[in-house]
Amino acid sequence: MRVLLRIRDNYQERPGGDVVQAERTLAALRELGIDADLSAEPLPDLRPYDLIHIFNTTIIEAPLRQTIQARNWGLPIVLSTIFWDLSAYRAATWPTGRPRWEARQVAALVARERAWQAFVLQAASVLLPNAEAEADALRRAFPAAMAQAQVQVVPNGVETQFANGDGQRFCQQYGVPYRGFVLCVARKEDRKNQYRLIAACADLGYPLVLIGAEPPEFAAYVADCRALATARGAQVLFLPHDTPEALADAYAAARVHALPSLFESVGLSSLEGALGGANIVSTRESAADEYLGAAAWYCDPYDTASIRDAVAAAYAAPLSTTLGSTVAEQFSWRRVAAITADAYQQALAQHAKEREMTEQEAPIPDRPRWLPEMPLSDYAAYLEDLIQRQLAAADGTEAQLANLLQQVDQGNAGGAAQQALSAERAERQRVETAYQQLAADATALQDYCRQLEAALAKQGRPTLPGRLRRLLVRRR
Repeated sequence: MRVLLRIRDNYQERPGGDVVQAERTLAALRELGIDADLSAEPLPDLRPYDLIHIFNTTIIEAPLRQTIQARNWGLPIVLSTIFWDLSAYRAATWPTGRPRWEARQVAALVARERAWQAFVLQAASVLLPNAEAEADALRRAFPAAMAQAQVQVVPNGVETQFANGDGQRFCQQYGVPYRGFVLCVARKEDRKNQYRLIAACADLGYPLVLIGAEPPEFAAYVADCRALATARGAQVLFLPHDTPEALADAYAAARVHALPSLFESVGLSSLEGALGGANIVSTRESAADEYLGAAAWYCDPYDTASIRDAVAAAYAAPLSTTLGSTVAEQFSWRRVAAITADAYQQALAQHAKEREMTEQEAPIPDRPRWLPEMPLSDYAAYLEDLIQRQLAAADGTEAQLANLLQQVDQGNAGGAAQQALSAERAERQRVETAYQQLAADATALQDYCRQLEAALAKQGRPTLPGRLRRLLVRRR
């Protein structure tokens, strides 16, 4: 068995837990003797592989392309879903009172995202959520796609090196008190909620250390965080993303690690902080309680007072002497790899069964390898739906772009409007690229449908069902 693990192509610019999960799963699979590779390339050569393992459905664009490519090669897919329903997050963070055309665009973008996610879930042979709560969230959001899904919960793993940091070294380097500050290791962005954490720690008078990358698209958010720290006179140290060795030192120095994210599937840094001996505060909008149980404190991430109370309780409590060892024992990457390898066997067995059934339905000698194992009618329906939603989203983007261009032409566009214009142009290009990919796949399916219809006619068998016949003549 040879497996290709696939991650999003912007992983270097935006490192995150999904990338760590893929990289560490790869290393552990190899230790088990499984021939596995990792790729972020847009179009890798899939011929050497028996199975494709895709990561992340929250950031869905790359997994959609990867799924269609794998299906086009007739390869089974195992999907690490890494999913959380974003409805509450969007309701709380997206601005209200939009113009009608912008509201339509937002609705179209959300519908497109849900359609892409449903397609990817339906196309996978086995789904690997990181927790039962994540599996339940998928069932609520996608009841039809999940009705027949094969689901195997695979816990996130944690690297044991985070139990071996030198806390005194970190304190000497940065001048913070040993086990006397709050730490948050996460990208600095609105979803990770550092702004409310700063406010909570300012209320309590606790020093706070924020370690994490600062993506350019969240520069305004980071500036707001710095301004709040200054205005409140808070002791906040802003540090960039660092090596695992340096992070281990930080965990070993902190009294509390707090991750009050607006949503997480689990939150790797919470597990790492537990290994480092810190008390843990996590968000309720996650499955962290399945990993940490009653040994951690949980907060409502939308309520600064809730964050403050959880941090204060964790700070006042004695440091746990058992949580780290429990996490290390239950959530090793070796265990993750063993469960994942079992899921691969399930996927290969299901794939063989589906291929046998499909061959019985249409035993065409020159059947191309890329024929999807899901029924052709379902595949065609999904592609049609995706393209229509893509066009609707593109229409909304065009409207917003036209509005911004009008502001520029009238001389009314300040710096914010210019930034929005640049962002909309980038989004328009992304939508166009994704549409072209979907259109190419639809064309390939059209070509095969013609071949299949001709072969069926030669054999005197019934022609294609109506939906597939419409696909042959549909104007795109």
